[in-house]
Amino acid sequence: MPSSNKHNDSLKHLLPTPQLGEKWSGLVAEKRAIKDKENRERQFQFAHGWLAGLIDAGLLSSANRDDLRELLIKA
Repeated sequence: MPSSNKHNDSLKHLLPTPQLGEKWSGLVAEKRAIKDKENRERQFQFAHGWLAGLIDAGLLSSANRDDLRELLIKA
């Protein structure tokens, strides 16, 4: 298993439900698959906004968001 996927899987526990963990994995995988710089940025912004929505809903802490965002940046 590539280390990036292992790292991604290791952060699923930061999300409040397995379903949100799977959604997160999909968002990161989509960003990794995009080659076009503009579309990669768009995917980053979408995923970052998704995390912000979880915080606004009280489902995610800011500290966990920071860890997840760091993974997203590296993706």
